[in-house]
Amino acid sequence: MVTTRVCSTVHSSAPKLAMSLVARLKALRRSLADRAGSELSGLGGDSLYAAIWQASTSIADLAQIALITHVLGLDELGRLAIAISFVMLVGQFFDVRVGVATTTMGARELRRDPNRATGLFQLSYLIDAVTGVAAFLIVCGLAPLAGPGLIGTDGTLLIVLYAATLLTGTVEESSLTILRLLDRYRTVAFFTVALEVARVLLIVAALLLFDDLVAVMVVLIAHRALFAAIQFAFAARASHTATGRSLFGGSALDEVRDLRRRMLKTVFQTNLVSYGRLTQTQLPTVIVGAIAGTTQAGAYKLGSAAAVMVGRLADPAYLGLLPRLSRLVAAGDISAVRDLVRRMTYVSVPVMGIALLLLIVFRDPVLALLGGEGQSEAAEVLVLCAVAFAINAAVFWNVGVLFAVGRAGVMARVAVVVAMSQVVLLVPLVEHSGATGAALALLLTMTGANIAMTWLAVAHLRRGICRVEP
Repeated sequence: MVTTRVCSTVHSSAPKLAMSLVARLKALRRSLADRAGSELSGLGGDSLYAAIWQASTSIADLAQIALITHVLGLDELGRLAIAISFVMLVGQFFDVRVGVATTTMGARELRRDPNRATGLFQLSYLIDAVTGVAAFLIVCGLAPLAGPGLIGTDGTLLIVLYAATLLTGTVEESSLTILRLLDRYRTVAFFTVALEVARVLLIVAALLLFDDLVAVMVVLIAHRALFAAIQFAFAARASHTATGRSLFGGSALDEVRDLRRRMLKTVFQTNLVSYGRLTQTQLPTVIVGAIAGTTQAGAYKLGSAAAVMVGRLADPAYLGLLPRLSRLVAAGDISAVRDLVRRMTYVSVPVMGIALLLLIVFRDPVLALLGGEGQSEAAEVLVLCAVAFAINAAVFWNVGVLFAVGRAGVMARVAVVVAMSQVVLLVPLVEHSGATGAALALLLTMTGANIAMTWLAVAHLRRGICRVEP
C-alpha cells in the first residue's frame, strides 16, 4: 500500500513537474529573446549614429576622389593613392591599433573601478602617442628611398606630407575608442559630419586656388589635426563624466600596473589582425603602381573606392558591436552574444546581397560620376572588389566576436597567413592583368580570411566558452 501511494504520488506529480520545467524553460527562452532583442535594439541605435558619421566620411572620400580625378586626372589620383597606401602600410605597422584592447579591457575596468578605467585610458593614449611618433619618423626615413621610384616627381614630398597625418592624428584612435565605449555615438556623428563637410570645401578651395596635389595634401594634414583635437576634447569630457576623474588631471597609470603586460600583448596581437586587413586593401595599390604604373594604380583606386561602398554598409553596425559584445562578455552573458549574432546575420546577408547586385548593375554611372574619362578601366576592379567587400560585410560580426572573447592570438596567426598569401598572389596576377589582377587577389584572400574567421567564431559560440581573463 505504501509503495502504491508513493508511486501514485510520483505519477501524479510528474506531469506537474514536467509542466513546471517546460514553463521555466519557456520563461528563460523569452528572457533571452527579450535580452537579445534589447541588445539588438541598442545596437541599432548606436549603428544609426555610426551610420551618419560613416556616411559623411564615405561621401567625403568619394568627393575627394571625384574632385581630384576630374580636375587633375586619373594619373594624379594614382600618385596620391600610392602615397597614401605607402604611408599606411609602413606607418600603421608601427603606429599600433589600441582600440580593441582599450574596448575589451576598458569594459571590464569600468564595471570594477573608475580609477582603473582612467588609468587604462591613459595607458592607451601613451601607447598611441609613442607609436604614432615612431611611425612618422620611420616613414620619413623611408620616403627618399621609395618616393621617386613609386610616385615619380615630388614622390618624397608627397609621402612626407601625408606621413604628417600620422603625427597630427596619433591619438585619434584612443579618443574614438573611449567615445564609443561610453556610448557617445551621437556626439561623434555630430562633429564628424561638420568636419567632413569642411574637408570637401577645403579640397575644392585648394584645387581652385592652386590646382596642385601638394595643396590637397596640406589640406588633408590640417583636417586630420583638427579632427584629432576635437575628438580628444570630447573624449576627455566623456571620460570625466563616466569616472568622476579628469583624464589628465593626474597620472593613474599605477592603478593599472598589473594590466600593462596584458595590454601590450593584446595590442600586439590585434595590430597584426588590423594590419593584415590593411594590407588586403592598401598593398594592391602599391604593387600595381610599382609594376603597372600610376594610371593603373589610379584605376584600381577608382574601382575599389566605388566597391567599398558595399562594405561600408556594415561599418556602422561593427563600430557599435565591439563595445556591446565586450560588455556582454564582461558580464558572462555568452547566450545573449549568440542570439545577437544570429539576429544580425538574418539582416546582414540579404542586405549585402541586394547592395552588391545594385552596385554591379549601376557600375557604369557610378564610375562615370567618380572617374570622368577613365572609368572603363575600373569596371572589372569594381565587380571583383565589390564581391569581396560584400562577403566581408555579410559576416562582419566574426572579428568582433573573436576579439570580445579573447581570441586575438588565433586571429593574428590567420591574418599573417592571409597577408603572405596575398603577397604571393599579387605579383603574378598584377603582371598578367594589372589592376584587375590585384582585385582578383583581394577577392581570393578576403574570402579565405572570412571563411576562417567565421568558422572560428561560430565554433567558439557553440562551445559557449569565454577565454577572457578575469
